[in-house]
Amino acid sequence: MSSGFKLQKSQNGGLTWNLLNAPIDSIGLFQFVDANTGFINKVYSSGHDLNKTTDGGISWSSYSFNPDYLRYFHFPEPDIGYSLAGIFFESSNIYKTTNTGVNWNFVSKMDFDTISPLNHTFYFVDENNGFIASYLWDPTKLRNYYLNKTSDGGLSWRQVYEELVDIDLSDILTIKFKFINHNTGFVFGFKNRVLKSTDQGESWDIYLNLERPAYDIDFTDNNTGYMVGAGGMILKTTTGGTVSLENISSEIPSGFLLEQNYPNPFNPSTVIRYSLAENGFITLKVYDLTGKIVAVLVNENQKTGSYEVNFDGYNLASGIYFYKLSVNDFTQTKKMVLLK
Repeated sequence: MSSGFKLQKSQNGGLTWNLLNAPIDSIGLFQFVDANTGFINKVYSSGHDLNKTTDGGISWSSYSFNPDYLRYFHFPEPDIGYSLAGIFFESSNIYKTTNTGVNWNFVSKMDFDTISPLNHTFYFVDENNGFIASYLWDPTKLRNYYLNKTSDGGLSWRQVYEELVDIDLSDILTIKFKFINHNTGFVFGFKNRVLKSTDQGESWDIYLNLERPAYDIDFTDNNTGYMVGAGGMILKTTTGGTVSLENISSEIPSGFLLEQNYPNPFNPSTVIRYSLAENGFITLKVYDLTGKIVAVLVNENQKTGSYEVNFDGYNLASGIYFYKLSVNDFTQTKKMVLLK
Protein backbone atom coordinates (compact mmCIF):
# COMPACT_ATOMS: atom_id res chain seq x y z
CA MET A 1 0.00 0.00 0.00
CA SER A 2 1.05 3.63 -0.37
CA SER A 3 0.79 5.91 2.65
CA GLY A 4 1.64 9.49 1.77
CA PHE A 5 4.92 9.01 -0.08
CA LYS A 6 5.67 5.61 1.45
CA LEU A 7 5.25 2.06 0.19
CA GLN A 8 4.37 -0.55 2.78
CA LYS A 9 3.92 -4.32 2.62
CA SER A 10 1.99 -6.84 4.70
CA GLN A 11 2.66 -10.59 4.76
CA ASN A 12 0.03 -11.54 7.35
CA GLY A 13 -3.25 -10.41 5.84
CA GLY A 14 -2.87 -6.78 6.84
CA LEU A 15 -2.28 -7.28 10.57
CA THR A 16 1.12 -5.57 10.41
CA TRP A 17 2.87 -3.47 7.77
CA ASN A 18 6.57 -3.03 6.99
CA LEU A 19 8.06 -0.04 5.18
CA LEU A 20 9.68 -0.82 1.81
CA ASN A 21 12.60 1.08 0.36
CA ALA A 22 10.85 2.61 -2.65
CA PRO A 23 13.08 4.23 -5.31
CA ILE A 24 10.90 7.35 -5.55
CA ASP A 25 9.45 9.72 -2.96
CA SER A 26 6.21 10.66 -4.73
CA ILE A 27 4.33 7.49 -5.64
CA GLY A 28 1.50 7.97 -8.10
CA LEU A 29 0.49 4.39 -8.91
CA PHE A 30 1.55 0.88 -8.06
CA GLN A 31 0.50 -2.61 -9.13
CA PHE A 32 1.82 -6.05 -8.20
CA VAL A 33 1.20 -8.83 -10.71
CA ASP A 34 2.27 -11.55 -8.25
CA ALA A 35 3.84 -11.82 -4.81
CA ASN A 36 7.27 -10.69 -6.02
CA THR A 37 6.81 -8.65 -9.19
CA GLY A 38 5.45 -5.14 -8.95
CA PHE A 39 5.62 -1.69 -10.53
CA ILE A 40 5.43 1.90 -9.29
CA ASN A 41 5.69 5.30 -10.93
CA LYS A 42 5.79 8.93 -9.83
CA VAL A 43 2.75 11.13 -9.56
CA TYR A 44 1.26 12.18 -12.87
CA SER A 45 3.54 14.20 -15.20
CA SER A 46 6.48 14.33 -12.79
CA GLY A 47 8.53 11.36 -13.98
CA HIS A 48 9.59 9.41 -17.04
CA ASP A 49 10.38 6.08 -15.36
CA LEU A 50 8.46 2.98 -14.48
CA ASN A 51 10.13 1.18 -11.57
CA LYS A 52 10.00 -2.60 -11.23
CA THR A 53 10.77 -5.10 -8.47
CA THR A 54 11.08 -8.88 -8.80
CA ASP A 55 11.86 -9.60 -5.14
CA GLY A 56 8.79 -8.24 -3.38
CA GLY A 57 9.99 -4.64 -3.15
CA ILE A 58 13.49 -5.19 -1.76
CA SER A 59 15.24 -3.87 -4.87
CA TRP A 60 14.09 -1.92 -7.93
CA SER A 61 15.09 -1.32 -11.55
CA SER A 62 13.66 1.30 -13.92
CA TYR A 63 12.54 1.68 -17.53
CA SER A 64 12.50 5.19 -19.00
CA PHE A 65 9.83 6.49 -21.38
CA ASN A 66 11.86 9.70 -21.92
CA PRO A 67 10.98 12.15 -23.45
CA ASP A 68 7.41 11.07 -22.63
CA TYR A 69 6.09 11.39 -19.11
CA LEU A 70 4.59 8.18 -17.80
CA ARG A 71 0.96 8.91 -16.96
CA TYR A 72 -0.57 5.53 -16.21
CA PHE A 73 -0.05 1.80 -16.63
CA HIS A 74 -2.02 -1.40 -16.15
CA PHE A 75 -1.20 -5.12 -16.33
CA PRO A 76 -4.22 -7.28 -17.24
CA GLU A 77 -1.97 -10.36 -17.11
CA PRO A 78 1.34 -10.96 -15.31
CA ASP A 79 3.46 -10.67 -18.47
CA ILE A 80 1.27 -8.32 -20.52
CA GLY A 81 0.98 -4.65 -19.66
CA TYR A 82 0.02 -1.34 -21.25
CA SER A 83 1.25 2.15 -20.42
CA LEU A 84 -0.03 5.59 -21.32
CA ALA A 85 2.71 8.19 -21.75
CA GLY A 86 3.10 11.59 -23.33
CA ILE A 87 4.56 15.07 -23.10
CA PHE A 88 1.95 16.66 -20.87
CA PHE A 89 -1.18 17.30 -22.98
CA GLU A 90 0.59 17.32 -26.36
CA SER A 91 0.27 13.59 -26.92
CA SER A 92 -0.96 10.37 -25.36
CA ASN A 93 1.08 7.42 -26.58
CA ILE A 94 0.27 3.81 -25.79
CA TYR A 95 3.06 1.29 -25.19
CA LYS A 96 2.84 -2.47 -24.63
CA THR A 97 5.01 -5.07 -22.95
CA THR A 98 4.75 -8.84 -23.39
CA ASN A 99 7.65 -9.73 -21.07
CA THR A 100 6.58 -8.21 -17.74
CA GLY A 101 7.97 -4.77 -18.39
CA VAL A 102 11.46 -5.68 -19.64
CA ASN A 103 10.74 -4.02 -22.99
CA TRP A 104 7.99 -1.65 -24.10
CA ASN A 105 6.90 -1.21 -27.73
CA PHE A 106 4.94 1.69 -29.18
CA VAL A 107 1.35 0.73 -30.10
CA SER A 108 -0.44 3.91 -31.15
CA LYS A 109 -1.04 7.56 -30.47
CA MET A 110 -4.36 8.18 -28.78
CA ASP A 111 -6.14 10.99 -30.62
CA PHE A 112 -9.55 12.13 -29.40
CA ASP A 113 -9.33 15.58 -31.09
CA THR A 114 -10.71 18.09 -28.56
CA ILE A 115 -11.68 15.32 -26.14
CA SER A 116 -9.23 14.85 -23.28
CA PRO A 117 -8.48 11.35 -21.98
CA LEU A 118 -8.69 10.78 -18.23
CA ASN A 119 -5.33 9.14 -17.61
CA HIS A 120 -6.26 7.46 -14.33
CA THR A 121 -9.05 5.49 -16.09
CA PHE A 122 -6.65 3.53 -18.34
CA TYR A 123 -7.69 -0.12 -17.86
CA PHE A 124 -7.29 -3.40 -19.77
CA VAL A 125 -9.37 -6.55 -19.21
CA ASP A 126 -7.07 -8.75 -21.31
CA GLU A 127 -4.50 -8.39 -24.07
CA ASN A 128 -7.04 -7.05 -26.58
CA ASN A 129 -9.85 -5.33 -24.69
CA GLY A 130 -9.23 -2.08 -22.85
CA PHE A 131 -11.00 1.09 -21.74
CA ILE A 132 -10.35 4.73 -21.04
CA ALA A 133 -12.71 7.55 -20.13
CA SER A 134 -12.54 10.98 -21.72
CA TYR A 135 -14.32 14.29 -21.42
CA LEU A 136 -15.10 17.37 -23.51
CA TRP A 137 -14.65 20.80 -21.95
CA ASP A 138 -17.69 23.06 -22.09
CA PRO A 139 -17.95 26.77 -21.13
CA THR A 140 -20.97 25.92 -18.96
CA LYS A 141 -21.09 23.51 -16.04
CA LEU A 142 -22.16 20.72 -18.37
CA ARG A 143 -19.49 18.37 -19.64
CA ASN A 144 -19.73 15.39 -21.92
CA TYR A 145 -18.05 12.29 -20.52
CA TYR A 146 -17.30 9.29 -22.72
CA LEU A 147 -16.32 5.67 -22.14
CA ASN A 148 -14.04 4.43 -24.92
CA LYS A 149 -13.12 0.85 -25.77
CA THR A 150 -10.41 -0.85 -27.78
CA SER A 151 -10.76 -4.44 -29.02
CA ASP A 152 -7.41 -4.60 -30.81
CA GLY A 153 -4.93 -3.90 -28.05
CA GLY A 154 -5.03 -0.11 -28.27
CA LEU A 155 -4.64 0.30 -32.03
CA SER A 156 -8.08 1.90 -32.38
CA TRP A 157 -10.73 3.27 -29.99
CA ARG A 158 -14.49 3.82 -30.17
CA GLN A 159 -17.07 5.37 -27.87
CA VAL A 160 -19.41 2.94 -26.11
CA TYR A 161 -21.09 5.32 -23.64
CA GLU A 162 -21.77 9.04 -23.36
CA GLU A 163 -23.23 11.10 -20.53
CA LEU A 164 -23.73 14.82 -19.97
CA VAL A 165 -22.77 15.66 -16.39
CA ASP A 166 -23.53 18.86 -14.50
CA ILE A 167 -20.49 19.65 -12.32
CA ASP A 168 -18.31 22.59 -11.30
CA LEU A 169 -15.77 23.74 -13.87
CA SER A 170 -13.02 23.12 -11.31
CA ASP A 171 -14.09 19.48 -10.88
CA ILE A 172 -13.21 16.45 -12.98
CA LEU A 173 -14.97 13.17 -12.34
CA THR A 174 -12.78 10.39 -10.96
CA ILE A 175 -13.93 7.48 -13.09
CA LYS A 176 -12.75 3.92 -12.53
CA PHE A 177 -13.27 0.68 -14.46
CA LYS A 178 -13.37 -2.72 -12.75
CA PHE A 179 -14.16 -6.04 -14.46
CA ILE A 180 -14.84 -9.08 -12.28
CA ASN A 181 -14.70 -11.45 -15.27
CA HIS A 182 -14.34 -11.19 -19.03
CA ASN A 183 -17.97 -10.16 -19.56
CA THR A 184 -19.03 -8.29 -16.43
CA GLY A 185 -17.67 -4.88 -15.58
CA PHE A 186 -18.51 -1.86 -13.46
CA VAL A 187 -17.79 1.85 -13.77
CA PHE A 188 -17.57 4.11 -10.72
CA GLY A 189 -17.38 7.87 -10.59
CA PHE A 190 -20.50 9.22 -12.29
CA LYS A 191 -21.37 11.03 -9.08
CA ASN A 192 -23.29 8.47 -6.96
CA ARG A 193 -24.13 6.15 -9.82
CA VAL A 194 -22.56 2.81 -10.66
CA LEU A 195 -22.73 1.57 -14.25
CA LYS A 196 -22.64 -2.09 -15.21
CA SER A 197 -21.95 -4.03 -18.40
CA THR A 198 -22.55 -7.72 -19.04
CA ASP A 199 -21.40 -7.76 -22.69
CA GLN A 200 -17.67 -7.06 -22.40
CA GLY A 201 -18.21 -3.33 -22.13
CA GLU A 202 -20.07 -2.89 -25.40
CA SER A 203 -23.01 -1.27 -23.59
CA TRP A 204 -23.45 0.25 -20.12
CA ASP A 205 -26.54 0.76 -17.96
CA ILE A 206 -27.19 2.30 -14.56
CA TYR A 207 -26.74 -0.48 -12.01
CA LEU A 208 -27.04 1.40 -8.72
CA ASN A 209 -27.82 4.94 -7.65
CA LEU A 210 -26.43 5.21 -4.13
CA GLU A 211 -26.63 7.80 -1.38
CA ARG A 212 -22.87 8.38 -1.65
CA PRO A 213 -20.11 7.64 -4.19
CA ALA A 214 -18.78 4.10 -4.58
CA TYR A 215 -15.06 3.56 -5.19
CA ASP A 216 -14.40 -0.09 -5.89
CA ILE A 217 -15.83 -3.61 -6.03
CA ASP A 218 -14.32 -7.06 -5.63
CA PHE A 219 -15.60 -10.63 -5.44
CA THR A 220 -14.35 -13.51 -3.30
CA ASP A 221 -16.22 -16.05 -5.44
CA ASN A 222 -18.86 -16.05 -8.20
CA ASN A 223 -21.62 -14.93 -5.83
CA THR A 224 -20.11 -13.01 -2.93
CA GLY A 225 -18.83 -9.50 -3.54
CA TYR A 226 -18.16 -6.29 -1.67
CA MET A 227 -18.43 -2.67 -2.73
CA VAL A 228 -16.76 0.17 -0.82
CA GLY A 229 -17.39 3.89 -0.98
CA ALA A 230 -17.34 7.28 0.70
CA GLY A 231 -17.97 7.64 4.41
CA GLY A 232 -16.87 4.07 5.18
CA MET A 233 -19.68 2.56 3.07
CA ILE A 234 -19.39 -1.21 2.60
CA LEU A 235 -22.03 -3.07 0.59
CA LYS A 236 -22.31 -6.81 0.09
CA THR A 237 -23.96 -9.07 -2.49
CA THR A 238 -24.47 -12.83 -2.28
CA THR A 239 -26.09 -13.13 -5.72
CA GLY A 240 -23.15 -12.12 -7.88
CA GLY A 241 -24.47 -8.58 -8.04
CA THR A 242 -27.32 -9.66 -10.28
CA VAL A 243 -31.06 -9.35 -9.93
CA SER A 244 -33.03 -12.59 -9.67
CA LEU A 245 -35.39 -12.75 -12.66
CA GLU A 246 -37.65 -15.71 -13.43
CA ASN A 247 -40.13 -16.49 -16.20
CA ILE A 248 -43.03 -18.01 -14.24
CA SER A 249 -45.38 -18.65 -17.20
CA SER A 250 -45.09 -18.83 -20.98
CA GLU A 251 -48.85 -18.50 -21.54
CA ILE A 252 -49.79 -15.38 -23.49
CA PRO A 253 -51.52 -12.92 -21.12
CA SER A 254 -54.58 -11.00 -22.28
CA GLY A 255 -52.78 -7.68 -21.69
CA PHE A 256 -49.85 -5.93 -20.11
CA LEU A 257 -49.92 -5.84 -16.32
CA LEU A 258 -47.65 -4.62 -13.53
CA GLU A 259 -48.68 -6.12 -10.20
CA GLN A 260 -48.26 -4.71 -6.71
CA ASN A 261 -45.06 -5.88 -5.10
CA TYR A 262 -45.24 -8.28 -2.18
CA PRO A 263 -44.59 -8.01 0.65
CA ASN A 264 -45.31 -4.31 0.93
CA PRO A 265 -43.98 -2.67 3.08
CA PHE A 266 -40.80 -4.76 2.74
CA ASN A 267 -37.40 -5.13 4.43
CA PRO A 268 -35.10 -5.47 2.63
CA SER A 269 -36.37 -7.49 -0.38
CA THR A 270 -39.64 -7.79 -2.27
CA VAL A 271 -41.01 -9.52 -5.36
CA ILE A 272 -42.41 -7.68 -8.39
CA ARG A 273 -44.50 -9.53 -10.98
CA TYR A 274 -45.48 -8.38 -14.45
CA SER A 275 -47.12 -9.82 -17.57
CA LEU A 276 -46.29 -9.17 -21.23
CA ALA A 277 -48.90 -9.54 -23.98
CA GLU A 278 -46.29 -8.89 -26.70
CA ASN A 279 -42.60 -9.43 -27.27
CA GLY A 280 -40.59 -6.27 -26.75
CA PHE A 281 -37.75 -4.44 -25.09
CA ILE A 282 -38.52 -4.27 -21.37
CA THR A 283 -37.31 -1.84 -18.75
CA LEU A 284 -38.25 -2.11 -15.08
CA LYS A 285 -36.74 0.70 -13.04
CA VAL A 286 -37.00 1.81 -9.42
CA TYR A 287 -37.15 5.52 -8.53
CA ASP A 288 -36.98 7.49 -5.30
CA LEU A 289 -39.30 10.37 -4.39
CA THR A 290 -37.15 12.88 -6.30
CA GLY A 291 -37.47 10.87 -9.52
CA LYS A 292 -33.90 9.62 -9.42
CA ILE A 293 -33.29 6.09 -10.69
CA VAL A 294 -31.97 3.93 -7.85
CA ALA A 295 -32.03 0.54 -9.59
CA VAL A 296 -32.53 -0.95 -13.05
CA LEU A 297 -34.08 -4.39 -12.55
CA VAL A 298 -34.78 -5.33 -16.19
CA ASN A 299 -33.26 -3.86 -19.35
CA GLU A 300 -33.56 -6.44 -22.13
CA ASN A 301 -35.72 -8.00 -24.83
CA GLN A 302 -38.29 -10.46 -23.45
CA LYS A 303 -40.95 -12.71 -24.94
CA THR A 304 -44.62 -12.83 -24.00
CA GLY A 305 -45.36 -14.41 -20.63
CA SER A 306 -45.38 -13.66 -16.92
CA TYR A 307 -42.25 -12.79 -14.96
CA GLU A 308 -41.19 -12.06 -11.41
CA VAL A 309 -38.12 -10.24 -10.22
CA ASN A 310 -36.65 -9.93 -6.74
CA PHE A 311 -35.70 -6.41 -5.68
CA ASP A 312 -33.27 -6.02 -2.78
CA GLY A 313 -33.34 -2.64 -1.03
CA TYR A 314 -30.48 -3.48 1.32
CA ASN A 315 -28.45 -0.49 0.10
CA LEU A 316 -31.31 2.03 0.29
CA ALA A 317 -32.78 4.13 3.07
CA SER A 318 -36.31 3.61 4.38
CA GLY A 319 -38.94 5.49 2.43
CA ILE A 320 -41.34 5.51 -0.51
CA TYR A 321 -40.14 4.25 -3.88
CA PHE A 322 -41.77 3.80 -7.27
CA TYR A 323 -41.23 1.07 -9.83
CA LYS A 324 -42.06 1.59 -13.50
CA LEU A 325 -42.56 -0.97 -16.26
CA SER A 326 -42.08 0.18 -19.86
CA VAL A 327 -42.58 -1.99 -22.95
CA ASN A 328 -43.49 -0.83 -26.46
CA ASP A 329 -46.23 1.81 -25.93
CA PHE A 330 -47.20 0.56 -22.46
CA THR A 331 -46.02 2.08 -19.18
CA GLN A 332 -47.27 1.54 -15.64
CA THR A 333 -45.99 2.73 -12.28
CA LYS A 334 -46.66 1.54 -8.75
CA LYS A 335 -45.61 2.61 -5.28
CA MET A 336 -43.84 0.53 -2.63
CA VAL A 337 -42.51 1.24 0.85
CA LEU A 338 -39.16 0.17 2.24
CA LEU A 339 -39.39 0.02 6.04
CA LYS A 340 -36.22 -0.89 7.92
